Amino acid sequence: MDSKLNRRCLKWIILCHIICNLSSIVGLAITLGIFATIVGEAGINLSGLGVQAPGSSIGLMIASGSQLVGVYPWEILVPCVTLALTVLTFSFIGDGLRNDFDLPVEKST
Repeated sequence: MDSKLNRRCLKWIILCHIICNLSSIVGLAITLGIFATIVGEAGINLSGLGVQAPGSSIGLMIASGSQLVGVYPWEILVPCVTLALTVLTFSFIGDGLRNDFDLPVEKST
């Protein structure tokens, strides 16, 4: 009887304390992973190693717009702003999730 109670208490401790405290870290890691994936994909395509001309990618749009920046500046401005807003959006979502999942710390007096 006592061993069943100890196993149940151990499961409760793992579930409530450890997993709840890890949720903010996991959420932040996921959003940073999305951030790194988007920037990495754009960088690879900007260098010409990724998606080729018939395909579409933000990095490919920036690369093609950089050749026409003197004549048509919006050809590079729109994809750059889109990339920046996408990255900032995922960054703010990650910060918001981290703030929502953080458990309040009780101050000892």
